[in-house]
Amino acid sequence: STSKVLQSYMTREVTTETEIGQSRFTKLVPDLQGIDPDDAFSSVPYEKGFNLLYSVQQKVGDEEFEKFVKDYINTWKSKLITSLQFKDFVMNYSAHFKKKLQDFDWDRWFYAEGMPADKPKFDTTLSKLANDFAHRWTTAGAGEIKPTSEVGKEMRAAWNSWTSQQRQYMLDQILENSEKQKMPIAVLQDMDAVYEISITNNAEVRFRWCTLCLRSGADFIVQNAVSMVTSQGRMKFTRPLYRELQRSEARGARDAAVRTFLKNVNFYHPICRKMVAQDLKVKQNNKQGWSWLGVSAVTISAYLVWAVWRIRSRKCPIPFVH
Repeated sequence: STSKVLQSYMTREVTTETEIGQSRFTKLVPDLQGIDPDDAFSSVPYEKGFNLLYSVQQKVGDEEFEKFVKDYINTWKSKLITSLQFKDFVMNYSAHFKKKLQDFDWDRWFYAEGMPADKPKFDTTLSKLANDFAHRWTTAGAGEIKPTSEVGKEMRAAWNSWTSQQRQYMLDQILENSEKQKMPIAVLQDMDAVYEISITNNAEVRFRWCTLCLRSGADFIVQNAVSMVTSQGRMKFTRPLYRELQRSEARGARDAAVRTFLKNVNFYHPICRKMVAQDLKVKQNNKQGWSWLGVSAVTISAYLVWAVWRIRSRKCPIPFVH
């Protein structure tokens, strides 16, 4: 189930990079000649890299792969390694590896855009029910599934028993469907009544829920999304949510995106700040950004000079203390 969640997340991330004209950054080894590496930052290398490793594991077998991982860590700890060095290490690890991976298409994994050509197969046992419920939600009409109905109770009981990954997976399937057809706002309200998702503190679930509702233009989710982008600064959540706010048809969402970002601009890591500003087409005012630091430096310098004078005059350097 965890693997299915990761693959779903990767699919969405690759789609997002393509939508904003950055499909070249969906390669595992992108060409960064003349490009600021910060501009290429995304979750693609993490999730696509995971799929590559899992493909290798499936081909060589779990036991052999576990031995390899231990030797890899012992060999390369405290060192840097390039993609080509990693490939050579894998292919030359043992005769078994070389035989099982002789047809492994490293070039397509490394240099092709988008999803990998040979997706690894995952065990879908734990994701089946989540997938079934996702389908029921995407085909339901307003008022069909209520918290007090038998199906509503069944869905809530399953939700309560699921891991976070299973919940994420169900929402991922609904999100995938929403790219073709928006979820009716009334059905989203039914979902919220059954699961009470709007009050969750799970960042992964909350992020997906906010994204899903913003895509449908649900007014009720705007404040929740704003709260999320201002209560944490992880770029995997913050950047996509700002994009969703900006293009959402929910009332006040577009204005809230720019207004919220400008108000909280110094809250974010410089890379995150730069990327969100780029997405929202907001220019950073460097003069204003440096003005406070300049005033602070002058103030501190003046205080130090004054404190030295007080010490030389045998007075306490802290004002109003005698």
